[in-house]
Amino acid sequence: MLNNFNHISPYYRFLSRLVFGNSILSSQLHLLKYLPPTGRMAIIGGGNGEILNYIYQQAPTIEILFVEASSGMISKAKKLQYKKQTVSYLHNSTFELEDFCPDLIFLPYILDMYDEQEIYKIVHCLIAQSQKNTKWFVSDFSKDKISNGTWFNKLRLKLSIIFFKITTGHRLSYLPDIFNTLVKAGLKSLEISKYESVFLKASLYISE
Repeated sequence: MLNNFNHISPYYRFLSRLVFGNSILSSQLHLLKYLPPTGRMAIIGGGNGEILNYIYQQAPTIEILFVEASSGMISKAKKLQYKKQTVSYLHNSTFELEDFCPDLIFLPYILDMYDEQEIYKIVHCLIAQSQKNTKWFVSDFSKDKISNGTWFNKLRLKLSIIFFKITTGHRLSYLPDIFNTLVKAGLKSLEISKYESVFLKASLYISE
């Protein structure tokens, strides 16, 4: 929903570090080493834009469409980007890219907000708007890792879901099976990029 994260945007980075340490950022940085030197990347659900600096350091000429539902997060992202970095900002809560037609799609911790059926539709929506053989960079919570994890990690996830339901109106009371759904929706996993921690995962995919 539009601007649901505005209330916590000033504190999001602190809260993320408090609960998960540096693992959320680390999972995203792991994917960046697979960036090509040039391209058109749609970052969907980019949050506070912390990742923009790291993208610039890795591939400064990549053209970016930064899609975010929170105007507060966009304001923060604009302050973090390099002046020479080519970034356009799109404030919406849909997956419409307005004719941007990327060959790179980055989905950082946004798909956990949707159930499996919605994720399936999101993938097909983005495939229709992107170029052939588009690479997908996906980092999120892994249901498999959490299911096999300790009670403490399961509790941390449960408390996180409750927190976001209270503060942002998050609809789901469970973690969807994100990564298996991506494959079922037609994306091909490129195993070279896999990153896994206690209950986070990052993988590179390609749409053919």
